[in-house]
Amino acid sequence: MNELLKKDLTIKIISIIFAVVMWYNVVDRNSNPIDTTSISVPLEVMSKNSLADKKIGLKDNAFPNILLTTKGRRDRLNSMRRDDFKATIDLSEIKSITENELPIKVIGNDAEISIESIEPRTIKLDLEKITQNSFKVDVNMKGIIKNNYHVINQTIIPDTIPIEGYDSIIKSISSVKADVDITDLDKNLTIEKECRFYNDKNEDISNQLNKSVKVKIKLDVAKEVKIIPDVRGIPAREYINSDFKAVPDRINVVGPPDILSDLDEIKAQPVNINNLTSSINLKSSLILPKGISVVNSANDVSIHVMIEKEARKDFTISSDDITVIYPNISVPLKYSIVTQNITISVKGKKSDLENININNLKPSINVAGLANTPVGSYKLPLNLSLPVNIRPGDNYEIEVKVDEI
Repeated sequence: MNELLKKDLTIKIISIIFAVVMWYNVVDRNSNPIDTTSISVPLEVMSKNSLADKKIGLKDNAFPNILLTTKGRRDRLNSMRRDDFKATIDLSEIKSITENELPIKVIGNDAEISIESIEPRTIKLDLEKITQNSFKVDVNMKGIIKNNYHVINQTIIPDTIPIEGYDSIIKSISSVKADVDITDLDKNLTIEKECRFYNDKNEDISNQLNKSVKVKIKLDVAKEVKIIPDVRGIPAREYINSDFKAVPDRINVVGPPDILSDLDEIKAQPVNINNLTSSINLKSSLILPKGISVVNSANDVSIHVMIEKEARKDFTISSDDITVIYPNISVPLKYSIVTQNITISVKGKKSDLENININNLKPSINVAGLANTPVGSYKLPLNLSLPVNIRPGDNYEIEVKVDEI
């Protein structure tokens, strides 16, 4: 019996082990059967930078999760996690924008779980060609500059910028602007501003570009001031200086802001019009304050003096038109105007004489000086109310009679 048991011992041990394994396998199949389930895993994009070298852009960076159907023992499936799988697409496989469909590759880290299906199997990409173009930058000034100030020059550094992006976006750019607020600006300004991009409908499409571009802007500011001419002398007899003005009558000047703030006018050197009989342009120089200079012009101006023949207008004044101004003290005298009618002339610019009449001449005499005179007839000057640019043609007198009351 012992001899029998000792025969084929190795085979007998292997048989016992095999029987045990078979027994455990049968038990495991009954308590831990093979099953299938689904799991959603994120899609990972590989070689993203490879598209840039080919001047291809990926317009949509949002990718769906990948649905996997897996198979394995129930206990393995129950412990399965989405991190156990890696779903990828490789953008380096794209050679042109027409090759926009890539297969999805999935690998798992558990050999006892198999992948039965992948949904979707491929993914279609939204690709577009990347192009570049250069655009001129314009300054868009907003707000209202301080009164009498002007922006006389603007410098943009750089004034032209290269922009790279999706071909459709680059082609839709109609203008590039940098906004600068000039509200109450009264001095030169240097500022860095971000550019904004607009289409042909003037819609801001800056958010469609993945690049921020800044430029340096320099604004030169000047103040507009009035030129005050100084005309001296008297034209020839029977001629008048009807008007005069500086040409130009206003100029732009630059200088220290504290001096400009108090500067509203600049005087010109005097010009002489003695004995002139016709209109003339006379050259004059500006009297500039220290530190102030004229923008884009010399310091000389032209003074246009208008000389015209003196016009005359005649009036007949009756005694009823004359106002008598009496003395302030009470005197026993009676005053009466002897002159019944008097013809007078006034001289001046023709356009000014057209507005003169008896009513605005206000003819009058003042008898206050006759308060202590004896009874008799006297001549008093006729007073007229005339504008500063109108003069009487002569010294006119009115005869007045003084009687006792």
